Amino acid sequence: MQVCLPFSIFPQLNNHQGRALGERVPLNEIQKLAKADPELQNLSEEKKQELLNALEEHRKVNKHGLRASNLSASLDVKSTMDQIGSEVQY
Repeated sequence: MQVCLPFSIFPQLNNHQGRALGERVPLNEIQKLAKADPELQNLSEEKKQELLNALEEHRKVNKHGLRASNLSASLDVKSTMDQIGSEVQY
């Protein structure tokens, strides 16, 4: 997927302050926040590039990196398999 500026701004506006965990901000509310935010109205080329680079790095980590839940699940499976293996050997 191509990295574009609106996608790089979206994570900044989709914060969860005052919302329950897992509750999402509606798209129309995010659009209103973007229009009302003076920092987003006149972005310099440097700031735009910084946002795009941050989004690209975030996508790389999500695509190729392990997440905490995957890591803990794999450690749990490994521990269980090690315990089963030690019981089967004796």
